[in-house]
Amino acid sequence: MIGASEPDRSGLSRTVYVARGLGILLVVLGHALVVAQMRFPDDLSLGFLAQFNSWIYSFHMHFFFFLAGWSMATFSRQSGTARAIGKRVERLLVPYAVFSAGVSLVKVMVPHLATMQVQEGAGVLSQVLLYPRDNPMSVLWFLHALFIMSVIAVLTRRGLSRVPAWVLFPVLLALQWIPTGDNLLGYKDLLIFSIPFFLGFAVPGLWSRLCAMPPAWFLVLWLVSPLVHFGLRDVIPRYPLLAITGALGIPMVLATARLVADRSPARLVSLLVLFGRYSLPVYLLSYFVEHGLRIGVLHLPGDSVSSAAFLCLDLAVNPMFSLGLALAISRLPVLPMLLFGQAPVSRSRPS
Repeated sequence: MIGASEPDRSGLSRTVYVARGLGILLVVLGHALVVAQMRFPDDLSLGFLAQFNSWIYSFHMHFFFFLAGWSMATFSRQSGTARAIGKRVERLLVPYAVFSAGVSLVKVMVPHLATMQVQEGAGVLSQVLLYPRDNPMSVLWFLHALFIMSVIAVLTRRGLSRVPAWVLFPVLLALQWIPTGDNLLGYKDLLIFSIPFFLGFAVPGLWSRLCAMPPAWFLVLWLVSPLVHFGLRDVIPRYPLLAITGALGIPMVLATARLVADRSPARLVSLLVLFGRYSLPVYLLSYFVEHGLRIGVLHLPGDSVSSAAFLCLDLAVNPMFSLGLALAISRLPVLPMLLFGQAPVSRSRPS
C-alpha cells in the first residue's frame, strides 16, 4: 500500500487522491440536497439539511481550486508556458464546450425538460464560450473560471513567485470587497476563488506544510468551520465570508484526507482514490444522474416518494453509478478526450 506522502505512478500522493475523492463526494452530496429541495420545496424536514448544505458550499470548491493551482504550478514548471496553456485548453475548454453545446442543443429541442432555458435568439456557441453565467450548462462555470485563472497564473508566474504569501493573501482578500454585478460576463467567480487558486499556484510549499499538520487538527477545523460560517454569514458580505470559510476548509479537507489515507481500511482508501482520479468525470456524469432521478421522481404519481427516500436513493445510486460510467467511458477510444479532456485508459492499466 502506498503511504500518504509517497507519490504513486502519476506523481501525486495518495493523500491528494483521497482528498479529491472526499471533495467530489461532498459535491455530489451538495447537489443531491439541492435537487431534493427543488423536488420537495414544502418539506420542512429539509430545512436542517439546507443549512448543512450551505456550509458544504462554503468550502468544497475552494479546495478544488487550491489543488488546481498547486498542480498547475507543478506542471507549468516542468513543461513550459505554451504546453501548460495548451494542456489546459485540452483539459478544461474542450469538455466545457462539448458538454455545454450538447446540453444546450438538447434544451433547445426538448425545452420542457430544461430548468434553465436557452435564451431566444442567442447563439448557443456564443453562450457557451463567452458568457459563462448565461450558459444553460451553468454547472460547468468552474471549467471556464479555471482556464482563465490558469492562463493568468502561467503568464505572470515569474512575478507571482516573488510575492510573499503574507502580501498575496491580503491583496486577494481585498478583492472580495469589490462590488461586482452579474453583467460582468460571469467572471465574478474569478474573484471568489482567486484566493485558493493563486495561493496554491504561487506558494507550492503551502501544500506540503498543510499536509504535515497533525491529524488531530481536522477535529478542531471541523468544529471551527461551521461556527464561523453560521456565526458570520449575517455580519460580513458573502464574498469575504467565502474567502474565510474556504481558508478554513482547505486544511480541514487535507487533514481529514491524510487521516483517512493513513488509518482507514485499504479497500475504502482504494475506492476514494478512484473517486479522486476520476473526480471531473464523476462530477459531470453525476449531474445527469441527478437530473434523471429528479425527472423520474417528478413523473411518479402523487406523494409516492418522500424526500428522505429520494435522498437515500440519490446518495446510494449516484456516486457509484457515475464512477462506474466514468471508468467505462475512460476505456473507449475518443470519448474520454472529448468529454473529460483525458486520454483513454489502457485496459491493462492497474486501477
